[in-house]
Amino acid sequence: MSVPTTLVTIGAIVDDFGLLQGNLAAGARSDDSTPILSGTLSAALLAGESVAVYGSGVLLGSATVSGQSWSLTATLPASAGTTYLFTARVISDLGLLGPLSTSRSFILDTTAPTTTAAINAISDNAGFQTGPLPPGAITDDTTPSLSGSLSAALLTGETLRVFNGTRLLGNAAVNNTTRTWTYTPSPALALGVSTFTVAVADAAANLGPASAPWSLTIGAAPTTTVAITGVSDDVGLIQGALAASARTDDTTPTLSGSLSALLQDGDTVEIYSSGVLLGYASVNGQSWAFTPSLPPSAGTTYTIT
Repeated sequence: MSVPTTLVTIGAIVDDFGLLQGNLAAGARSDDSTPILSGTLSAALLAGESVAVYGSGVLLGSATVSGQSWSLTATLPASAGTTYLFTARVISDLGLLGPLSTSRSFILDTTAPTTTAAINAISDNAGFQTGPLPPGAITDDTTPSLSGSLSAALLTGETLRVFNGTRLLGNAAVNNTTRTWTYTPSPALALGVSTFTVAVADAAANLGPASAPWSLTIGAAPTTTVAITGVSDDVGLIQGALAASARTDDTTPTLSGSLSALLQDGDTVEIYSSGVLLGYASVNGQSWAFTPSLPPSAGTTYTIT
């Protein structure tokens, strides 16, 4: 009857639950109440020997051993802020105890934050039409700016997570003084419907209540090109087609043109004057027409696109 002499080392504790997964550093916080412990042995076990794993001195179970490697999935009570000191040792079939390993600490935290967050605005910063987007809007901006508010300042270790559906996009920039936040997606969002929510996460990746969702449809930029083929004066003594840069007394000239292809569902032809939206053209097949109402000011040059 000899006491086991094989040494046990705890090499890793792995969190495989929730948002933050992977190897845990010593003393890390985790929301995983069934972490995977693993390590090595200084020698292969002898007949009748096993590896016992403990949590703060309480036997958690016998590890699965393969050669000089071992692993155990622990089952821990789901309690907030409990620190576990894991140790392991070899035990013989007669109950003789080998040397206790060096301990490895772990903080189990399953209590979710109580601070709530809201999405207050989403802004389009790309293309001709920019500005606030209402829920359900269609936009060509694949990196719209999100912003919102918090019910309370974040605590140490807490972050504000931004989601598209169930997919984590990233962490928002938070101003704890004003209890506000901002976020711009990176990389760019894919085409289609994006449904954004935000939630506060603590250092153990426990999530607080999710915000109300805000959905947008990210649309592809149209490929159809527009040509202005004519501007017509139908007021006063001199009427008819106007040459480029011509002078006219008509404040409601008729603009017309063509399209390189038929419009797709939901597409429109927008008419601008020096970058300012005048309105939407009437479209018939691959032809369009529009009559603007221009201020009756002398000598004003209008650049129509």
